[in-house]
This record gives sequence, C-alpha cells and structure tokens, in this order.
Amino acid sequence: MKHGHANPGERGRIFLNLIILLFFVIFCASLYLVRRPILRFAAETWIIEDPLDKADAVMVLGDDNFYADRATRGAELFREGKAPVIVASGRRLRPNAGIAELMEHDLVERGVPKDKIVRLAHDADSTL
Repeated sequence: MKHGHANPGERGRIFLNLIILLFFVIFCASLYLVRRPILRFAAETWIIEDPLDKADAVMVLGDDNFYADRATRGAELFREGKAPVIVASGRRLRPNAGIAELMEHDLVERGVPKDKIVRLAHDADSTL
C-alpha cells in the first residue's frame, strides 16, 4: 500500500461513514426545525385540565408575548363569566406607561369593558 492512498475497502468504509454522518446531520437538523410542535405535543400530554370555578378576578400576568396570548385567554375567561373583573399586571416601562396599560389595550380590543379592568403596575427589575 502506498502512503497517502486508501485501498478500495478503506475508501468504501470512509464513504459509508460520511453517508452515515450526513444522514445524522440531516436528521438532527430536521428535528431542530420541527422542535416546537414536538415539544408542544410532549408538554400537552402532561397538562391536566380541571374545570374552572368562578373567581373574584382573572389575573393576567404581564410581559405577554407578541400575539397577546395571555390577554386573549383572560378575555375568554371574562366572557365565559369566570370573574367579574380582570387584573392586568405588568412592570412600568416609562414613568407614564407600562405593560399593564398595553395589557389593558389588548383586553379592550378583545371585548372586555374598560371599567372591568384593574391595572396593577409595579416596578420590577428582578425575580429575586
């Protein structure tokens, strides 16, 4: 055997290893691309949905996502009659504006009367 050249058996093994590596990389990339639905499905299998009783208020925590999922769910609970008021909480962004005001806007857009929303603005810079 000459130095620097692989015999046909070694070349076949190297080629096979490269093909296996390529399939592994493609498999991992595919899993990464569909990770959200897979993780959401896995998480939903652990959720237990108990019927909700009526409450004094629906508390909507601040820092909602871009699509206002928390505000949307809070408005749904309000319309279902689960509570007579909604508390919109959130940190202050500026002296005259904050997350609670944005949440109030989202709730009003989703059909909650403004007089049924209690804003709870607070200063927050840490979870500790």
